[in-house]
Amino acid sequence: MDALDLDTISNEMYDKLSAMDTENIGTEHYMGIRWFGWAMDYKHYLRDCTAWQRKMVHDMFCEEGLALGGVSDHHEKIIFAYLGLDN
Repeated sequence: MDALDLDTISNEMYDKLSAMDTENIGTEHYMGIRWFGWAMDYKHYLRDCTAWQRKMVHDMFCEEGLALGGVSDHHEKIIFAYLGLDN
């Protein structure tokens, strides 16, 4: 499946997808469009990443049983892995 280019959709469609994504935070249906409540420690990493990267970080937090807004070495390791950063 191809990734959705959010820069090519209308504002109305973005608002609809964004609202749907908000409802799906914490589930496997989260798309990575919306902020999922990550800790302020990580805002500079996650606010500018791609929707795919946000989704992967979100999904790994959920899979590992980590709080979406938590702070730990494990949270950081996941974020750095999916964003291609050195830890």
